[in-house]
Amino acid sequence: MPLYDYGCKDCGPFRTWQSMDEAASPAQCPECGQTSARLVCAPNVNRMDGGMRNALNRCERSADSPSVVRSENLGELGRPMHDHHHAHHDHSPNKRWMIGH
Repeated sequence: MPLYDYGCKDCGPFRTWQSMDEAASPAQCPECGQTSARLVCAPNVNRMDGGMRNALNRCERSADSPSVVRSENLGELGRPMHDHHHAHHDHSPNKRWMIGH
């Protein structure tokens, strides 16, 4: 059950546990019993992992204004991403432990 923030007009803000089904419903102030509306609060991003925070920022930025990719920025079409050639297996005599592999 999540913890939600509410604001009482007389007593000020308070927190209470509410089921997710009742999240949009007002809650009663624990001090005076007055019906209080839920407050909109920012998530606690300070405790969030840095990589996750960056990913969420990228998603939020790209949702309303996606970047435009132009053909001049792509380089040569058909050029492989991994274009340097190297041996995947080194069977040189210096590595006798690799004989037969």
